[in-house]
Amino acid sequence: MEVREMTEEDRKLAIRWVSLRAGANAPEDMFPHTGAAVVDGGVVRLVQTVFFEGTSAMAVLGWCAGNPNNLPRESLTAFRLAIGFTEGYAIRHGARHLIGIYGDPGLSRQLDRLGFVSGDSDVQQKYKRMR
Repeated sequence: MEVREMTEEDRKLAIRWVSLRAGANAPEDMFPHTGAAVVDGGVVRLVQTVFFEGTSAMAVLGWCAGNPNNLPRESLTAFRLAIGFTEGYAIRHGARHLIGIYGDPGLSRQLDRLGFVSGDSDVQQKYKRMR
């Protein structure tokens, strides 16, 4: 498997995969154009988006969208590779801090294993569509 910066094609795949998982169309304008794609033999295994906060040195790991045809081991390997890539990617884009906010306990455990430290365990993700 290899990791590269995500393309617009990868972004569209991520939107489709998140929509499939959610059972509803994910709003396209919620997905950044920045992030990583993990490719295995020409097959995209995972897309990890990264949001860059423009007024600070903060980057936030966004949507983590795995190929629905992946075996669990392929998804795990792809996720670990993507996170390793996004650390350097975020630094190259001026970030000094990288935060991950996932609702999936398995992804959070993987971040722990990759050197991330837990913040506030009582934080809940909330969403409101404004228009």
